[in-house]
This record gives sequence, C-alpha cells and structure tokens, in this order.
Amino acid sequence: MTHPTTCCCDACHHDATLAKKGTMIDLEATFEEVCNLNCDETAFAKIENPPSQRPDLCAFLLLDRLVPGDESLIYSIGDGEVFLSVDVEKLAQVATREDVLYLVRCGVSWFGVTEYTVRPYLTIQA
Repeated sequence: MTHPTTCCCDACHHDATLAKKGTMIDLEATFEEVCNLNCDETAFAKIENPPSQRPDLCAFLLLDRLVPGDESLIYSIGDGEVFLSVDVEKLAQVATREDVLYLVRCGVSWFGVTEYTVRPYLTIQA
C-alpha cells in the first residue's frame, strides 16, 4: 500500500515514494526516537494547517487514513489514557517517520507489551 499524494491532513505532505514495508520493532523505535525530540506542550502547534484544532481528531483522521477500518478507534480508557484500536503491525507496514512525527505531535504514544497487555497499543491522553 502506498500513501496517496494528497491526504486528509495537508500538513503531512505525504509522498507516495515514502511508503515502506516496516516491522513492529521499527515502529516502536521510531515512536521512541520522535517522541524524545518532539514531546512537549508546543508540539501540536508545529503542525502546519491541521485539519482540526483538536489534536486527538487529527490523529484519528490520519490513523483512519493509514489503517482504515469500520470499528471505533477507541479500544479502552483508563488512568487518563485512551488505548487505540489500531493494528500496529498493519500501521508499521504503511507508516513513514513523518506519519509518526505527526501522530506524536497530536499526542499519540507507544504503549508496549507489559505483564498486563498481550500486544502493544497506541495511546493518547484523555
């Protein structure tokens, strides 16, 4: 699957040549790298022309574009975090570093496998 040359969020500047095959490990490492450089309260303001002034909505629009589905993007909510119902393996196959940067600027984080989870999740602050 390749990215369309236009996107629901003009700020992404997707280019069909940027699509790549990835692995879950690559996605996790990219989230960590990008988050270390871009996790602050001004991150969302760095997005040019977001489709909404609501960071969570911008993240949901991009996730739906990258990994389309017909179920709710919200898997569960707990302790101030919203766990997203996104297949991270499918996301790893289509996402670029720029996509991850956009998601991080919208407040999305990687939530890895722990003793309480059987698979990694993406989360966003409630």
